[in-house]
Amino acid sequence: MNTTPGAPSRLRVPTALVLGLALALAAVLRVRESLRTPLWFDEIYIVAVARQGLLDVVRTVARDIHPPLQFLLRWAWIRIGGEGEQWVRSLSILLALLSLVWTWRLGRRLFGRFPALFAVALLAIHPTHIRYSQEVEDYSLTWLLLLAATESAWNWIERRRLEDAFGYWIWGALALYAHYLSLFYLATLFVAGLALQARRPGRPGAWLGIHAALGLAFLPQALVFMNQFQREGSGAFFHFPTLAAVAELWRHMAFGATYLIVPLLALSLVPLFLPGQRRAALLLWTLCVLPLLSPRLWVIILPREVLYILPLWLLLVGAGLARLPGRWTAPALAILLFAFGARAWSRHGPFTEAVSLQRAERFVQVHGTPQDLVLHAESHSLLFFLYHDPGARNRLLLPRGERVPYFEGGLAIPESVYYSPEDWARDRAAGARWWGVRVDRAHVTRGQVSRAGESGDSMLRTVNDSTWSWPPVSLYRGR
Repeated sequence: MNTTPGAPSRLRVPTALVLGLALALAAVLRVRESLRTPLWFDEIYIVAVARQGLLDVVRTVARDIHPPLQFLLRWAWIRIGGEGEQWVRSLSILLALLSLVWTWRLGRRLFGRFPALFAVALLAIHPTHIRYSQEVEDYSLTWLLLLAATESAWNWIERRRLEDAFGYWIWGALALYAHYLSLFYLATLFVAGLALQARRPGRPGAWLGIHAALGLAFLPQALVFMNQFQREGSGAFFHFPTLAAVAELWRHMAFGATYLIVPLLALSLVPLFLPGQRRAALLLWTLCVLPLLSPRLWVIILPREVLYILPLWLLLVGAGLARLPGRWTAPALAILLFAFGARAWSRHGPFTEAVSLQRAERFVQVHGTPQDLVLHAESHSLLFFLYHDPGARNRLLLPRGERVPYFEGGLAIPESVYYSPEDWARDRAAGARWWGVRVDRAHVTRGQVSRAGESGDSMLRTVNDSTWSWPPVSLYRGR
């Protein structure tokens, strides 16, 4: 069995066993992560939208900044098994496992079995991949669709079979309806594909035709996208990612260890210098680098929304490892990196905001009564309490007439929970006991950075009797 295309056989790898163990480990670790971290704001917002009727889901998403595919899948998933935390997260875990399978498929096709197994094994225990792949979000779905589209695109470039062109069109169209990042990814893949086929008669024209068909498939969503783009200021507040943000992305990919970035990058560059792998390596490196410029054109958050590059990059690292001299050098280093990844995973903690809110919510349940008023200074704590403690008298403290914008979850907040300072003053005068909750976090509005819930928090601090803190969450009590 060749470890890389065209390379001499140096290592026998029990493929089925390693792949099966990696997938089983990946499933166990993602389920464990989902058990120790409660649903938080982003996830709860998606569940709140998906619990609506089908047409209402489509209308709500059009007023947000997302394409609809993920919400439609969540809508169907909730109808099958309900809104329980583990059930709604199970869809993300299933999609994440499928993305590992497609990492294996793509890696075996491009570089051989060893790099493919290496990438799958490291993804299975990668703490950043685990954290985001089990969330009720579009990350797992986007990773799967982009990997599948890349595999079909490469197969078309190399073999020009009709089924590969059709597969690329299907996966690409679904990706466009899953995340707008796919627009920039597929545009990059289009340009890279043109370059790879430039000297092959008839190929560039067919490649253009496939992408024209992709454009037609996206046409029904294009008008919604343009409306969303205009509502976001037509890009006036978008900017290229800073060097610090890009460095943080690579640190996340290197298991949180800054000192591993350079040696892993060096290994990932090796395939660029190998004639049999150069074309595939150029394609993956192009896909790893150019879409990182997309935050200048749309709302893309680093690192979590560009972690699609993690499996591509680990395939490059694995391809570099496979070409190191010595029979046991590559497997020894692979085992060492796997052990380092396992160590990094064992040290990473659950998402702080969700765990701190859970502590605050349980404290209120234990020390309060169902009649107590629970005031929220911002939307993160409000949606958390509405999902996890729906029986409480949860209210959002805002001046009369103000409403939460869509990017802070406003589309999922019912009118009945808005509560003005005047309402609060009236209840305080009547002797009502109350609790106040605030998550301290950065809040960005049209390029201006502030702290979320500052005005409500200042009111809560002024009249409270007791204060508790589980950073970034503050809890107040008063009468």
